[in-house]
Amino acid sequence: RENLNPFLPHFAQLASDWLLTRSPQAEQSLMATLAEDVQAPIFGGRGRDVVRQGLEAIDWHLGSGLRLVPSELGEEQVLAVMVEANDGRWHRAGYFVLRVSRDSTVTYLDYRSDEPLADGEPVPTSRLADDPY
Repeated sequence: RENLNPFLPHFAQLASDWLLTRSPQAEQSLMATLAEDVQAPIFGGRGRDVVRQGLEAIDWHLGSGLRLVPSELGEEQVLAVMVEANDGRWHRAGYFVLRVSRDSTVTYLDYRSDEPLADGEPVPTSRLADDPY
């Protein structure tokens, strides 16, 4: 099992900062943590731009103000995607699974959704890549 403890809080902070501010400096810092050919199957491809666009799509889909929080799911270390409900409580909308190289760059990033549809079925995560942003 890969130990992501030292890296996850750093990546979560950079991604959350960028999603909140959309500043060029925050984007540059976040993109520097990604391998050039990072695999992002949920977003339909590879590369930093694919990940950036995918994060924007998730932010748009879930509503602005989401936060990424290091977490554990079973024995797997993940990044929980937390969103604030109308009552002010935070709940997990999904999570990211990451693989990180020895030089501390993300080589693989996948998203799994917890958001239910009206009929209680999980949201097909492939829809996220199709959302406009």
